[in-house]
Amino acid sequence: MLGSWHVKIKLLLLLPIVCWQVSAQGRFFTVQLEAFASQEVAEKRAGELRGAGIEAYLVRSELPGRGVLFRVRVGRFSTSAAARRLGEDLRVRQLTADFFVTAWEAPFT
Repeated sequence: MLGSWHVKIKLLLLLPIVCWQVSAQGRFFTVQLEAFASQEVAEKRAGELRGAGIEAYLVRSELPGRGVLFRVRVGRFSTSAAARRLGEDLRVRQLTADFFVTAWEAPFT
């Protein structure tokens, strides 16, 4: 009987870790290239990238005290390493000077 309590306690202690791992697996990553205050300028930049065969999209972000920014992003990856590889490839191809990997958000429509 004592042994079964130990098993139950171990399962209860491991449950949050298992849930966190499942949650982490559901997270996606993307590459942010630039951000602009002007939607028009951001759309133009995304269009240039699309013209080069890169599926770019915009994310609209409202920053308190700073206003609205339109972020130019590319890709949706299950790992940050895969997103980083795309960013490095874009830099090598001279399609961006810099980038960073961030959590994926749905595109602005």
